[in-house]
Amino acid sequence: MILDSNIWIAYVYTDDALHTQAVRLIENSTDYPSIIFEYNLLEAVTVLARLTGKAKANDFLDLILNTDGIEILPSSPELFEAVVVCYKSHTQRTLSFADYALLHLSRTIPVATFDSKLKNAIKRDKGKYYASAV
Repeated sequence: MILDSNIWIAYVYTDDALHTQAVRLIENSTDYPSIIFEYNLLEAVTVLARLTGKAKANDFLDLILNTDGIEILPSSPELFEAVVVCYKSHTQRTLSFADYALLHLSRTIPVATFDSKLKNAIKRDKGKYYASAV
């Protein structure tokens, strides 16, 4: 399953209100491998660097790169084009481009997020939403 950046941020940032839920989700979810999409990795590293400093963001990168069972899903020109089509074909203004990438990917891979707007968009789009994320 793809984990949204908000889950990874809450997992690493212990002051996050959703930290306990993120830990439970990541450490107890064995139904699927944990996947982080490239856009969400960029987003999580940026936010963690701002919240906790560059050293903690570096630690997060090490965690993602060196932990068995965590996969990075890289983008590609074809995937970028598909996300652009998804973005342009929807009218939801509160979703980021990275959210639209997850919306598109949810058509084939379950997505977990703490973002209620993204969750609702996935459900409306009939995507695969990992319900244990809430």
